[in-house]
Amino acid sequence: MLMASTRKTTFVSVDFGTTYSGWAFTIGKEHTEYFVSPDTGGKKVPTVLLLNNDSCHSFKEFGEDALRFMRNDDEGEMNSKDILVFDRFKMKLLWNVHSEMPIKATNCEKTLPARIVFSRALQYFYSAATKRVAAHTGTPFDANEVQWMITVPAIWGDRAKHLMREAAQQADMGSGSSITIVLEP
Repeated sequence: MLMASTRKTTFVSVDFGTTYSGWAFTIGKEHTEYFVSPDTGGKKVPTVLLLNNDSCHSFKEFGEDALRFMRNDDEGEMNSKDILVFDRFKMKLLWNVHSEMPIKATNCEKTLPARIVFSRALQYFYSAATKRVAAHTGTPFDANEVQWMITVPAIWGDRAKHLMREAAQQADMGSGSSITIVLEP
């Protein structure tokens, strides 16, 4: 599958973990420079997602920013259920998977379809990568030049892998051969 992507000049890899997640990128034909989680000093961030409890369940925060928001919630948004918290949700895709399967927020009884939860989490990586790549190159981000690689557990079935690909497409990471699902041990 990587044969189709050899014309790409930018590679972005997302290590979507159960507890911690990170991303890395490399640019250029030689691929000699690698930047691992550049916005966090090379460290992975907690896989914690906050969504607004609005009609489109818009993205609020991810990772350390999500934890910081939860600690500094002076306005009580967490208690009012205006914010939905999702953590440790990756392995929900191990059994009986379909894109509309519900994933329960950890701070209330509200559920959202898995496709929405995963696509909003991947939006964090898309946003971070596009800003960082554009800053590094000094040119506007060109999605046509990017090969996205997203890790998933090797034990996941085809439905779970397909759901992750759909979520990546919904997060604007391209389609078809521009998204590679990478199996992790």
